[in-house]
Amino acid sequence: MNADALVFFGATGDLADKKIFPALHGMARHGHLDMPVVAVARSGWTLDQLRARAEESVERHGGVDRDAFAALMRALTYIDGDYADAATFARLDQELEGRQRPESTVETFVALRLWINSWRWKGVPFYIRAGKRLPVTASELVVKLRQAPAVFADTAPPANYFRFRLAPTHTIAISSFVKVPGDRRHGELRELTVTEQPHPGETSAYEELLTDAIHGVTARFTRQDYVEEAWRIVDPVLGDATPVYQYEPGTWGPPEADRIVPPLTHICHTL
Repeated sequence: MNADALVFFGATGDLADKKIFPALHGMARHGHLDMPVVAVARSGWTLDQLRARAEESVERHGGVDRDAFAALMRALTYIDGDYADAATFARLDQELEGRQRPESTVETFVALRLWINSWRWKGVPFYIRAGKRLPVTASELVVKLRQAPAVFADTAPPANYFRFRLAPTHTIAISSFVKVPGDRRHGELRELTVTEQPHPGETSAYEELLTDAIHGVTARFTRQDYVEEAWRIVDPVLGDATPVYQYEPGTWGPPEADRIVPPLTHICHTL
């Protein structure tokens, strides 16, 4: 499976000057650069300035092959922006989407139904729905309870659930199907939500992670055996083992995903 694009950060730095641009030039000269190259930096440069820097770099490290350099320049685009600004990565997503090859089959979405083979979780499915350009950008875990019998009507109410949002905010929510005020025997789903608001000066999760890495504390990091086990689980569905379907940006994925993962109905939250 070939990549659709090559993205590198720090495009105006020393590593790009000494290694990356000469290597890309060599790839173009040998016919191996058949994809867009997106350079990202936060130097306030223009694309013309980056092209001039690339030419100087290649000239100092082996000399310029004009045909190869022209091919590299045709493939090269530049995004200038702060790495801490979400708008920079939004522009990168737009650039990659616009340059994706029409015949590409690189996956940007997955729907999975998993089972844990133990007495504790027997009969409980685990669903995963993840992808790019979905309606919501968030990491969220929803624990859906068993559906209760009908109380106020002939049809059963929607199942209650617990919802844990891990990013971009920290949220814990509990849903409950309750009777609406008044004489009517009618119910509706309500949600009790608690959200943690960040405070200025508090230690961020990433700060804690970097501090642990510096001091050799491994408790927050994934162990090697965990990584290998995760690959053992997902490797059978990679490559050509499963079909690839197209979906529209801003949707919850292709309709075919609903055969594997239940459609998102009331468990569907905006930021």
